Amino acid sequence: MVNVRSRKQCRRKSTKKKKAEVQHCKKRALQRYDICLTASIRKEIIEAIRGGRTTLIRRTSNRVSIHRVKIENCPEMVVVYDRNRRELVTVLNEPKE
Repeated sequence: MVNVRSRKQCRRKSTKKKKAEVQHCKKRALQRYDICLTASIRKEIIEAIRGGRTTLIRRTSNRVSIHRVKIENCPEMVVVYDRNRRELVTVLNEPKE
């Protein structure tokens, strides 16, 4: 017998993953850039990515991409964005080019 989950169960798992990504992103922003990544700053970064106001560094897969973001009152950051969940995955150190 095949294990089939209902839509509600699938959504619940995705929600847990999204919350985990948000927590991880906040932790890494504090660790790497010494800033507290509030909901409004996260939202502003996501809107900049979705609006095309960032520099795309590389697309690692169909759903994940790496962007260089500069928003007001924050240092220039390198972030990983998950397109399926419409959420930041993590904040990276400056890449060595």
